[in-house]
Amino acid sequence: MLATAGSSGIGLATAERLAERGVPVVANVRRAADAERLAALPGVEPVLCDVRSDDHVARLRAAIDERGDGLWRLVNKAGVAQAGHLTAESVHDMRDVFDINVFGGHRVTNAVVDLLPESGGRIVNMSSISGTLSSPEMGIYSMPKHALEAEAYCREALRLSVATYALPWIAQALLGVAAAPAPPPSAGGIGLGLGATVELGPTANDVPTVAWLACRVRPLVAAL
Repeated sequence: MLATAGSSGIGLATAERLAERGVPVVANVRRAADAERLAALPGVEPVLCDVRSDDHVARLRAAIDERGDGLWRLVNKAGVAQAGHLTAESVHDMRDVFDINVFGGHRVTNAVVDLLPESGGRIVNMSSISGTLSSPEMGIYSMPKHALEAEAYCREALRLSVATYALPWIAQALLGVAAAPAPPPSAGGIGLGLGATVELGPTANDVPTVAWLACRVRPLVAAL
């Protein structure tokens, strides 16, 4: 299993919980000190990687290939939060947030997506309630999260893209309890009403699992 942003928060909780269950985990971190700390966890292999760098992400893929275990899950959690009025934010700062919160996950997904069909793998993209609601001070954070939601709601394009690799489904999990807008009937997915949107695969039993995860971190980690 690959978890981005494995040094803290949800990424770290994911790595710890699954490693406890005997799942081999590759966790990307950006600092050598974090890599040293995670290396002490049984079953966790930290890899120094900045998701803003194509070269770093290629190194992350090489580490997975070297293990020879394939890939069972991808959890895209890497992200930064930045507050401030949009009128005071520079394009440089906004670009950096987008590069991590949106393009980072895109880089990692494209680097490893071909490994997932063999394991019937899944991709989980961690979003936020800020992807559907915005506040005056959080515009620079909400904009990339809205971009992630737009990806989820571009359901037909997403479904067809993923169908190339025959993946069961992609989950877009929002850490909040606000109701999510219902997707179009033709979209091939379902809105769970808990801030989560899921592309359904062959088994509808996956739906309750993602419903739990939409607003609770530990169940998310437990169900991956």
